[in-house]
Amino acid sequence: MKSAAKTILEFDKASVESFSLLKKALKPNDGNEPSNRDVFMFAMAYGFQHGAFSDEVKRSGTGVRVQYLKPSDEVLLAAIDIAHSESAEHITDPDHRYELAERYAQGGILLLVESIQDVTRYGKSLAEELVGLLPPQEMQEEQDA
Repeated sequence: MKSAAKTILEFDKASVESFSLLKKALKPNDGNEPSNRDVFMFAMAYGFQHGAFSDEVKRSGTGVRVQYLKPSDEVLLAAIDIAHSESAEHITDPDHRYELAERYAQGGILLLVESIQDVTRYGKSLAEELVGLLPPQEMQEEQDA
């Protein structure tokens, strides 16, 4: 097996802010924000699950150091590589796996941020609808008297 030339799995330049927002959205109420590795792996798996494969990743210099990947992460990357390629041809090429991982993570982050924005928009429209159902303030005051 050859060694990787890459030392970091990078976030796309245009998505660095989105990754930060996702980290905050995924933070438990009583805990710390997830690590870059956790967010990257989540976005990659989500992107793969939904077939969101980005055309390219514009290097940002920000991401996950390869040394922080766990053995289980490497297995997931290899499984995605095999499923994507429909062969084990690149199984010994970590750079190929990392490239696929970056592209699926980019696709995943775009979908996840869109989902968060949809939920926010829905929440706002629901609140407006509920406020519209309330009686006008004058009627409310008369009923209270």
